[in-house]
Amino acid sequence: MPTDQEALPAPDFHSAAHKALRVLLLQALQTVGRMDASDHGELRPALQQLDNLCRQLAGHMTGESRVVHTAIEARRPGGAATSTHSHGELLEALATLQEEADTLQRAPAPERGARAQRLYRRLALFAGDKLLHMAHEERHDDGLLRCLYGRAELAEIHGRLRTGLRAAPPAS
Repeated sequence: MPTDQEALPAPDFHSAAHKALRVLLLQALQTVGRMDASDHGELRPALQQLDNLCRQLAGHMTGESRVVHTAIEARRPGGAATSTHSHGELLEALATLQEEADTLQRAPAPERGARAQRLYRRLALFAGDKLLHMAHEERHDDGLLRCLYGRAELAEIHGRLRTGLRAAPPAS
């Protein structure tokens, strides 16, 4: 007969947060793709939406690195190497997106169309990379955690992750 802890489902570390992040990511991509860069009434809110996305993603990745990757590495050194490396690349890409958005906001009117197109294309590439990264975490990282920890330990790690993500200050 299974114990109470064995009867409980293992926590799902990524699905809820990743669903929300996918929505934000695709909404921002759609908004940036549709905006008229010559219209400040469209440009400003689109760039604010992109900035919010960047802050949310940076905070999420910081929390994952601090809790999930640390837990994996504690029991399987090198086990989170791919996700950790990917986080570094994605954070660099976020910084580049924010720089391009700032440049677009300050650009003279004749340059805005080309700069907006470049930002949109870079955001589209980033979105593809981030979607693949999230799929990797959901399959690989969650699977490793389930192999390396018991249900009670997983619940404790999941609690730390949820608390850390809520408490994490926005990345600047």
